[in-house]
Amino acid sequence: MKRFYLDTALSGAHLDAVRQRIERLGVAERYAAVARDGIVVVLAAGGELFFELSEAERARRILLRGAPEVFGDAAVAFVESNGPARDTSWAQAQGPTGPLDMARAAVYVEDDAASAQAVTEILARLGMECVTVAEGGRQALMVIEDHEPDLILVGLQTMPDGMHGWELVKLIRENELIRRIPIIIVAGAVSEQDRVFAHVVAGARDYLPKPVDPVRLRRSVRDVLARYK
Repeated sequence: MKRFYLDTALSGAHLDAVRQRIERLGVAERYAAVARDGIVVVLAAGGELFFELSEAERARRILLRGAPEVFGDAAVAFVESNGPARDTSWAQAQGPTGPLDMARAAVYVEDDAASAQAVTEILARLGMECVTVAEGGRQALMVIEDHEPDLILVGLQTMPDGMHGWELVKLIRENELIRRIPIIIVAGAVSEQDRVFAHVVAGARDYLPKPVDPVRLRRSVRDVLARYK
């Protein structure tokens, strides 16, 4: 059974600020902000998950309208739960946070050295056996075809060879050899339009803002790989 919540994409350090904003909006009796796995999430009053998707979507609309600078990156997420809908059962439903249960390989397409190093280190600590960084789209296509990784991460920008991240994603999806490999988009600026395009049109499995939050990246990678073993 699915239960829903809002992932604000903000680290736990912003918890007090989010709670204060919810108070100022006058909706503290309806929504509660808590920190779980290093990310601030919004639940129903009393720390309960939303029973219906429509409830979570309504909460997102209300909070986004009242404080777009805080909730601009918020997205509805869900967990599978057979127990009570309280926050404690949600925390248990997140699963393990340690290393992956088997060796995996990934390709990260990114021309920014600092971002590439940060993400590579996070994935290595998660237990990725091999993380290959490609600075350009054409190089990335060759590497992906040669190695057939378990996961592709694409930085959303124009790369040194002139190819944009969206163009690379399109070429991957048109290539029968690699089109089924899951993709996570990593973007410097996250807009709702880009998020919708990433999921609905490009078929990306997640859309993460830069600088990448380590906890959220690990959670995203685990979730994606669990679905596409």
